[in-house]
Amino acid sequence: MTHDFSAGSNGHAGVHPESVRRLDGASGQVEALSRFLEECRRHASRVALLVLRDGRVEVWKSAGFSAAGVDHRAIEPSDEIDRAIAGAPQQLKAGNGVSRALGASDAPAAVLVPFVVRDKVSGAVYADGARDELDADAIAVLTYVAGLVVDRLAKRKLVPAPPLSPWEMPAPEDAASEPDADVSFAGPLAPPENDGSRDEARRFAHLLASEIKLYNEHAVAVGRKHGNLYALLSGDIERGRALYEERVPPSVRAGADYYEEELVEVLAGGDRKLWGQR
Repeated sequence: MTHDFSAGSNGHAGVHPESVRRLDGASGQVEALSRFLEECRRHASRVALLVLRDGRVEVWKSAGFSAAGVDHRAIEPSDEIDRAIAGAPQQLKAGNGVSRALGASDAPAAVLVPFVVRDKVSGAVYADGARDELDADAIAVLTYVAGLVVDRLAKRKLVPAPPLSPWEMPAPEDAASEPDADVSFAGPLAPPENDGSRDEARRFAHLLASEIKLYNEHAVAVGRKHGNLYALLSGDIERGRALYEERVPPSVRAGADYYEEELVEVLAGGDRKLWGQR
């Protein structure tokens, strides 16, 4: 039987706009990539995000695999992997090396799509159709959108992007003649000064901390176990701090160290004892 690459498992081809809105509405890169894998599962049986780290490829996270131990698995170099890292999307036949490396030898067909962020291939997305039909074009579109979302989150633009926000419905006719009152409070009821800037600073700090965790999951696990997170991640932490101090005004940073607060929360689960000595 010839496998159908064109129809999605939900009975129709294509990516639903709501899938794109879910990706765009993520608050950080880890959440965006997790949602991305969930959306890919609508169009494939199994999916895995392969990331390039220190010249080698490993599984960051997967979905749909029954075998344990797929996440963080190192993938041996192959022609398919090399072509993906070079930027070439591929349709793979049954018995291909990538499927075997993932414990998915039963896949009748699969795809490997380069994952591009900031004009650079940072990994690849594997998807197959072991039990459901595989929509290769939907996987490619979702991968493209996810790369844009991750890039946009790093630049801290609006979340979500205005064109992808939910539609606003017209106001009832009886309410159209009642203009909104523009009330501004003073004194004790006035909003705190720089409140918006502080919210932005905290969100940016959370993004930086999440990115460190995303690319250092094994080191984070080891650091939590031995209580020496800072020692293991000091290089990334200080590079992140330099970005934080470059982006956040001194007047906002003077009130609280949001960057360290988010590091402790994201990396150490809120337990400062796991932070270790500087």
